[in-house]
Amino acid sequence: MMISTITQALCVATFLFCVSTVAFADDFKAEGPVEFQEVTAVLESLAIDIDDVDQNLIQPVAAFSCEGCDLNGLCCQDKSCTCRRCKCHKDRWVDLWEGKFELGLNGADGNSSNLNIVGGFDAKREMGLDTITIDVDYLFSRDGDEVDKDRFYSLTRFEHDIPDSDWGWFFDQWFEYDGLEDFRSRLGLHAGGVVTLVKTDDCLFKGLIGLGTSKEFKGSDQAWKPEVFLGSLWEKTINERQKFYIRSVLYPDIGEVGDFRLNVKAGWECALNEQKDLKLSLSAFDRYDSTPSGGDGRNDVDYWTSIIWEF
Repeated sequence: MMISTITQALCVATFLFCVSTVAFADDFKAEGPVEFQEVTAVLESLAIDIDDVDQNLIQPVAAFSCEGCDLNGLCCQDKSCTCRRCKCHKDRWVDLWEGKFELGLNGADGNSSNLNIVGGFDAKREMGLDTITIDVDYLFSRDGDEVDKDRFYSLTRFEHDIPDSDWGWFFDQWFEYDGLEDFRSRLGLHAGGVVTLVKTDDCLFKGLIGLGTSKEFKGSDQAWKPEVFLGSLWEKTINERQKFYIRSVLYPDIGEVGDFRLNVKAGWECALNEQKDLKLSLSAFDRYDSTPSGGDGRNDVDYWTSIIWEF
């Protein structure tokens, strides 16, 4: 709209100049002959290339990729680059993060009626020596009119690497909700050290150790419980399209020797397109509690298939 208005204004100004030139031709003759080339030069000096207007009024928009990173997703190291893949320049808030959305859905209606929904969101932001990680999962299942699964998990972790070292420190917050459990929801807070044991182009292995506390809400035991945090993260790139990962955390209870909880999540992802931002995923999540509440079983396993869109 702005470009169109400027163009119209320039046309009107040029027209008025031409009319005034003809109207006052006698005055020009009185002062001296006016060469046609001089009038043409004046008119050309007023002309503005619309491309120049575009460049001055429109800010460059981040491109999807550039020549410097097309091949293997490498950063071109050009500070003026507006490519979304390059980490050297980020011009939007969303470009500061990398992550994925996950969705799985299946069901039936007729002689039998059931519905299964899986939703997830992962995000990670690296800021120098600091890394923020967010992991959210939701699982819902209904058989007829009876809900047999209603679970929500959320993990937020902050990591800080020590310069020139494989070590760092972290703190995280873990929250889970289960509409069918006796305790309904649990909150955990932990802090400790993290060590990077393996870090290559196709493999990452980290270990975490720390202390923390957890609390169950609306259950039979709502006291804060001190616990140890023992975690690991393993990610393996199988080839340019496939990746496998395992994340596990063991929570031994400090107050009750022999009592512990164990969470293990594993997944396989396979890219479905050349951009590798659309993927097929197979995932499994195992929760083990040595002292379950409400007469529930100790082991609880969820597994699902979903489609992932990465950004």
